[in-house]
Amino acid sequence: MTGEVEVTVNDNSKPGLLLSAKSLQVDEGGDETFTVKLSTQPSEEVTVTLGQDDDMTLDKAVLTFTTDDWGQAQTVTVTTVEDEDAAPDTATIRLTATGSDYEG
Repeated sequence: MTGEVEVTVNDNSKPGLLLSAKSLQVDEGGDETFTVKLSTQPSEEVTVTLGQDDDMTLDKAVLTFTTDDWGQAQTVTVTTVEDEDAAPDTATIRLTATGSDYEG
């Protein structure tokens, strides 16, 4: 006597951006880095646009991931500016992916 069990494997991989940090602590006038990579292999090139507040600069405005290098982390350097006050500041970096199944 024999039996069979049919198995359906659901793909639970969802496209997304994998960041090495959710927040950074940077002294005024200093710099810090974080990395970005894709969570799944895209079917075509994906572009990630980085937008920042005025209190900092980024060494890259755009990251490009291909179907070959999608899993390799790309490094972004954040440099903060000196200001006149002694109060701590906060700023936000916005990452927007476009292309393939990474739209939105």
